Amino acid sequence: MPSVATKIFTTVAGWLGGGTVAKIVAGIVTTGAVLAGQKILGKIMAPEVSNMGAEGIAIRDNAPSNTSPIPVVYGRRQVGGTRVFVTTTGVDNKFLHLVLAICEGEVSELHQVYINDVALYNADGSINNKFRGGDDNRAYIKVNFHTGADDQVADGDLKASTYLWGDNHKLSGICYAYVRLEYNTEIWSSGLPIINFDISGKKVNDIRNTADDANGLFRFSSNPALCIRDYLINTRYGRSIATSEIDDTSFIAAANYCDETVTIDGVSQLRYGCNGVVNTDASSIENLTKMLTSCRGFLIYTGGKYKLVLDKIDSSTFAFTADNMIGDVSMSIGSKSTLWNRCKANFFNSEKEWANDYAIEDSTTYRTADNDLLLEGSIELPFTSDQ
Repeated sequence: MPSVATKIFTTVAGWLGGGTVAKIVAGIVTTGAVLAGQKILGKIMAPEVSNMGAEGIAIRDNAPSNTSPIPVVYGRRQVGGTRVFVTTTGVDNKFLHLVLAICEGEVSELHQVYINDVALYNADGSINNKFRGGDDNRAYIKVNFHTGADDQVADGDLKASTYLWGDNHKLSGICYAYVRLEYNTEIWSSGLPIINFDISGKKVNDIRNTADDANGLFRFSSNPALCIRDYLINTRYGRSIATSEIDDTSFIAAANYCDETVTIDGVSQLRYGCNGVVNTDASSIENLTKMLTSCRGFLIYTGGKYKLVLDKIDSSTFAFTADNMIGDVSMSIGSKSTLWNRCKANFFNSEKEWANDYAIEDSTTYRTADNDLLLEGSIELPFTSDQ
């Protein structure tokens, strides 16, 4: 994990209150639990109490910190950013300068910026009139977005505005935004705004396409199999597992299945998508378990390799007969706690400003079989964004 930059202290007056201290984030390190010995990983989570509401708020927040972990965004997601630098310039501290560290880079694309849930850019790329004013109808906000490439340079506008930001403040490998706000009591009537970024996240290695080079094609993808593989092998924020320990045949088969087009209730789309945020402060077991829910996947360690298996209808490859069965046979058909006739699935809804939402699937057929007894269960799908 790269450090964001050396610490810088400055006083901010007017906007945040006199004497507020701001810092550049430095030396953030992320760790996770070791996967060694874990034979099978992956399940549809059925929590007793959901924490996705609080998690969703935290993802879109702009809290200041110099110790917060840098998240990883897979697929498309709306996220906030950690406020890592604040200063003011101009007469009476007219301009407020912010740096928001968003996530690990390099991300693929910025689609939109939201200021207190209001889109900043019009369809033609111009600034929304809600953030304009004065006789010259000038914009009272400026946003410079940086994708987080390892070779990116320091923001030129911020360097020109304050001596506190120099050539060495590149934030290499960190997707971040420099935001400049001009003081205006009408536009910023509620104080410091919450700023969110609608982005297409990490570029991952599509091992199905080797046209570019021997390592495949690095591109944006929300394909769960490709995102899970990236997390397993990544040496900066992932598990640093050698590619020789990855069963790529199983990941390619899973990736192809995820990319199949399905039609449900007249809507056609790809079968599975991985759109979410990895908390690099959490254990890798927890992160992988969440990511696997996006494709009904199981991660199996067998024969010295990690294999991705999806829960899907398939042909049998082994037949149980009297010749290959030893000892007694016992069977379990489950209980009321596992055999549901109604399921409530929690997810972050991209069509409702990424709010924590839920979908319900109710089976009258199963309910009838259960003598009209309601058996309801709940699952969490934190990397699913579409009902």
